[in-house]
Amino acid sequence: MNSSSIRVIREISDLEIIRGAWNALVANNSHEILHLDVSSTFEWNRTLLETRLKMSGQQIFALEHHGMLSSIFPFYIFRGSMYHLPYNCLTPISSLYGLRMGFIALERLREDLEVCLEFLYHDLPGWDVFEVTLVDGAPSGIAFKEYVVRKGHFTEIDWQGNYPFMPLDGTWDEYFNGLSKKFRAQLRTHEKKLHQCGEVSYRCCIKDDDREFFPKCDDRS
Repeated sequence: MNSSSIRVIREISDLEIIRGAWNALVANNSHEILHLDVSSTFEWNRTLLETRLKMSGQQIFALEHHGMLSSIFPFYIFRGSMYHLPYNCLTPISSLYGLRMGFIALERLREDLEVCLEFLYHDLPGWDVFEVTLVDGAPSGIAFKEYVVRKGHFTEIDWQGNYPFMPLDGTWDEYFNGLSKKFRAQLRTHEKKLHQCGEVSYRCCIKDDDREFFPKCDDRS
């Protein structure tokens, strides 16, 4: 008996009930830079659905295992062309800006990814090409490559790029002094307004545990 099932969400109004579980999946995948994907958060995807995509024909796969949210895979279909031939392309919503795969899983990444891809391949009509951005060395990228090799699917590299990153190890003063004069003045103006409401302090978030600080900020806003 298969303990996994896919819930297909097509309406924005139906998304709120999985918001907490969705962002918990993102947090679980944010411990290392190769799988860190801010474009996979609930807020990022909902904003794109409401502004750029208007939830018209877009779908979100919520894969559940034993009744608990196990994986999320949001995608949309657009009309493209290759070698002057038109086609319908299916691609993750995060590909609009994030340049990441957009598939996140709690623990069963390989198993859940295969379930979603098999559902796309066999049960979802209306598309001809699946386009996805992979990060070399990322768990999702490795799992995807293993899947297409195992299934014998044809793949083609359309584009490659390098995105270096570096940690911000400087102090707040060093960072602040590196900003433009105009932006520093704007920040000071806002800081004065904040002082009218109470004490103002800065905090440098560098550890995994620090991410718990941001939901508290969101609740206060």
